[in-house]
Amino acid sequence: MGVVDVKRLAMSSRELYSPLANKMLQHAGKGQRSEGYVQVEEFRPGHLLSDDDTLPSVFLLFSPYETRPWGKHVACTEEEFRRWRDAAHAYAESVDRISAEVAAVRQRVARARRWKFREWRRAEEAWEQARRRYSEAVQAADVAYAPVRLEIRAGINAEEERQRAEAVREQEAQRHRAELAARPLWGWAAFPDRGGARVVYVFRHDVASTGVPEAALTADAARVHLWDLRRALTEQLARGSCRVVWDDAALAETQSEFDGVTLGRWWYDTFGEDFRTCRKPEPRSNAYGGGTGAGGTGGFVGGTF
Repeated sequence: MGVVDVKRLAMSSRELYSPLANKMLQHAGKGQRSEGYVQVEEFRPGHLLSDDDTLPSVFLLFSPYETRPWGKHVACTEEEFRRWRDAAHAYAESVDRISAEVAAVRQRVARARRWKFREWRRAEEAWEQARRRYSEAVQAADVAYAPVRLEIRAGINAEEERQRAEAVREQEAQRHRAELAARPLWGWAAFPDRGGARVVYVFRHDVASTGVPEAALTADAARVHLWDLRRALTEQLARGSCRVVWDDAALAETQSEFDGVTLGRWWYDTFGEDFRTCRKPEPRSNAYGGGTGAGGTGGFVGGTF
């Protein structure tokens, strides 16, 4: 039997045990599965008998939309979510029961009178028994929770692999869209409107127009790629009293070629601008999603993008 350090028992920061289940309810009690995902965070409870050690880890469950610095998103079914949650609570309750027991013995030992041989001897024996029960109970709780821990870790690995594959696919898609954008298929022509302002019609030479005047289509328009088109539109808009009208058919064909990404979305991602004004969008504005293919210094009308 080892010598009991009474001073350490009395002064240890963990003498008054803080229940693990309470911590879980406080930090992750409202965690919910949403859209097939839950956010998990691996937590290592403190070891009651060693300030420098921790217990086997348990996963706390949070809603996927919460901001957690160490959170990992994992796909799961509703049944898996409930099972993971229940297993975590069972682990916490097992640790709490033995920890409360050990903490109580710990306090009794700290108050034992060393000069009373039998009292001190009983305190030492009780402490050694409590230490053994603590080790056995923690091991049993770990064995019971281990399959869930492995299952969640496998889910984390699968989600990270999915995200890596998705990132590779997106990089390839961006490269493909950049190649498509570099084709010299675009044309533009500026005409005065009835009020004296200028209208810049934008179209594709390879797509039958649905809304651009015939005069614009028959003009001697150069064939340019999207970077040169942006430069031209920026110059036209900088002269003032100008609005840009994009051909709906050209926008639709480009979106189809971009695998569903609108030209406005691509333009914003590439240039950081609203494609209708060649300016940085105002906060909360819809710089790249649906409703209009025409714009300029005075607003937007007509078309879709």
